[in-house]
Amino acid sequence: MIPAELLQRIKEAEQQARACYTDVCHDIFTHPEPGLQEYYAADLLTRTLQSNGFTVTRPVAGVETAFTAEYGSGHPHIALLAEYDALPGYGPQNDQWGHACGHNWIAANTLGAALILKQLMDEGLISGTVCYVGCPAEETVGCKADLVKAGIFDDTDLAMQIHIMGGNGADLGYRALAMNSIEFTYHGVSSHAAGAPERGVNALDACYLTFNGINALRQHITSDARIHGIVCDGGLAPNVVPALTRSRFYIRAEKREYVDELEQKVLHCAEGACLMTGATYEWRYFENSFDNYEGIPFLSDVFEEALQNAGVTGIRKTPRPYSGSTDVGNVSRVCPTAYCELGAGNTDGTNVHEEAFLPYVDGVNASESLKQAVLAQAILAADFCSDPAKQEELYRLRDAIHARR
Repeated sequence: MIPAELLQRIKEAEQQARACYTDVCHDIFTHPEPGLQEYYAADLLTRTLQSNGFTVTRPVAGVETAFTAEYGSGHPHIALLAEYDALPGYGPQNDQWGHACGHNWIAANTLGAALILKQLMDEGLISGTVCYVGCPAEETVGCKADLVKAGIFDDTDLAMQIHIMGGNGADLGYRALAMNSIEFTYHGVSSHAAGAPERGVNALDACYLTFNGINALRQHITSDARIHGIVCDGGLAPNVVPALTRSRFYIRAEKREYVDELEQKVLHCAEGACLMTGATYEWRYFENSFDNYEGIPFLSDVFEEALQNAGVTGIRKTPRPYSGSTDVGNVSRVCPTAYCELGAGNTDGTNVHEEAFLPYVDGVNASESLKQAVLAQAILAADFCSDPAKQEELYRLRDAIHARR
């Protein structure tokens, strides 16, 4: 239980930081940017953090819009996972970018928590290090995977994030599938489809035979696994035998090890398709591979208490069915990671990624959920920074994760 005096000070510091983090929430909302092109958001966040005394390092992991901003020293070392890329396909012509997933809201709530923790450190109420981690392109390539590979989280004792969701309450039972993203390029020989079909090698045949092989594979995989794909280049004209085609697949499952096993079977499908047609193929990962995420019961218990102290009701801890994938899973493979989804408070049934959800991630409709997310993360971090018993268990979890790497 966090001391009452410390909890009260956190709430006072939140009021002092509110104008700053709400302005940032709105500013990023009104300047939506694609993944890896979040220059406005990264500039705004790094300027704000630097002006508040944080030591900023940018770029990191070879990604121009990725950065870290640290304050304090020693352990516990707490990482706040910020996101700020937008989604395409909004507006009357479906040609506008928008923050329907609330990444502006995530950037702001992590900022608010960082500012509060810095204030508590300045006042000698807690000790440790807070690191605001700018994580680009969650919706596409998943740059947390690059940050993990670059060692950004090697010294982290606890990483945390709160993501917005539709409805009310909070969900601590979120689980995410591991995922590999594979692009195949098939090479054939072009010829006139009617005049000289015997001279051609049909790359499109290799492409759709790969799909047929994967469709046959689906009845022989575990129920948690998902394989889904598209044809992104199917040829140029019906009367020309396609010499080049491309397809992309997501391969998902509950565990990283099984995704890697399925990947080999999918590659065999492409290999067999090319043997049948005479085509050749090459493949690549077109996005980073995501690891599975599953909450740690100890962290969920402490997070539940922090959410309650932040005024959140209707907290659910029962593990949900696995759904989707996130690069937060990659972070969870290298350090203890606490993740939660918090309701926007809407009652119209809309949810993230829908255009109708946009009003709930900015302005007056987002104010209560945003404040609760700021408080909950600040309380969670401050609890670990001030409670030696919780620190000891956190370090035990950290060491166990490191031992498995």
